[in-house]
Amino acid sequence: MSAALEYPSELEILSDVIVPDSSELPRESAKWLLTLKFSAKQQARFTLLLEKGNRGELKPAELEALDRFRRIGMMLNLLHAKAELSLKISEG
Repeated sequence: MSAALEYPSELEILSDVIVPDSSELPRESAKWLLTLKFSAKQQARFTLLLEKGNRGELKPAELEALDRFRRIGMMLNLLHAKAELSLKISEG
């Protein structure tokens, strides 16, 4: 019997593309990547969704929105990890 085919998540695919534990970014690119973050407006939306989720009050559309925020947050974490490692290596 063959094993069921597993499909990677967006985060797994992006991790393979970005290779966060590789340090090959130029300093200026790494510094720029570290500036990427949620806007104050988006952070407020994310916080509201988290609070509603903790209370068990999320509607289906809100749950989908929360999932999108979480995925984007994880993607930002991957980018930041690569940038931080690149800066650390370049500083010797």
